[in-house]
Amino acid sequence: TLLKWVCVNFLLVAVCCCLWYFGVAGGILYSIVLFFLLRKYMRNVQQQYNQLLSATQRMAGGDLHTPVEGDLGMLNPLRDSLNDVRAGFETAVEEEVRSRNMKTELITNVSHDLKTPLSPVKGYAELLADGTDVDTKTAQEYGTIILKNVDYAEKLMNDLKLTYQLESGAFPFRPQPVRLVRYLKELVIDIANDPAFSDRNIEFACDLPEFTVSI
Repeated sequence: TLLKWVCVNFLLVAVCCCLWYFGVAGGILYSIVLFFLLRKYMRNVQQQYNQLLSATQRMAGGDLHTPVEGDLGMLNPLRDSLNDVRAGFETAVEEEVRSRNMKTELITNVSHDLKTPLSPVKGYAELLADGTDVDTKTAQEYGTIILKNVDYAEKLMNDLKLTYQLESGAFPFRPQPVRLVRYLKELVIDIANDPAFSDRNIEFACDLPEFTVSI
């Protein structure tokens, strides 16, 4: 493109040189026209640059939702690259917010779930510690309940630790083949044995093909 403009400019200058005195006037007129054309072009480039700079400053200020739009001429490839960067940052921020929300929800749920096993542990421990006379069988029942709830609380804590390791990437995740149909059948059996269904003589039947998935 630059070579074409140079060739056209050379031809126009050569024509002006061939016209002698009229060529001088033509050269002056040509220079004036060329000046205004170049000034208009430079203003357009400056306007497009300012538009791109403004969009970059918005992104630096945290606005990741407004894409760079409009025809920016020779700056269009830079506009497209900037939009790709903006989309990448926006996705990363959304993932980080989602991860934080999941962690907050997880901690809230685990804190709530821990109250379930800890409440009976505290209650039965207080009964054993207050000096109340209880027979051996009752004490064993209390101890069994306490141990059961302690095991449940320990399981919750292990699940929380495992979830944190998975989120942080410290725990390597290796997909393993799982017989999904077997778990589905066990789920159906559990539902079928539920009194809400078994007492009403509701029969379950399932026809599932055998297949294995990696999860």
